[in-house]
Amino acid sequence: MSVFAQTAVLRRQLGRLELGRLTWTTARVCAAAAALAGVSYGVWYILDQVLGRGLAAQIVSLGAALGTGALVYAAAITAFRIPEAHQIWRLLRRRA
Repeated sequence: MSVFAQTAVLRRQLGRLELGRLTWTTARVCAAAAALAGVSYGVWYILDQVLGRGLAAQIVSLGAALGTGALVYAAAITAFRIPEAHQIWRLLRRRA
């Protein structure tokens, strides 16, 4: 109930909130996050089975899983044309 009250207050103060666009963007970000989670877990699981449970093996398997997941997430948010992602890419290109 408080969400609806906050929405009403924000709408009065800010005008149109574009809730449809926000919902669609949220769904795409959730899909990208699900891809990140799935790929990260899959990479970690395979490397964990192959390399074992030693400290060095866990560092490699976790690092590879996190790196691969990050790449998949970056590719997904770019492919889904999430506006904030394009802003981040522009900022990173300016700094490079």
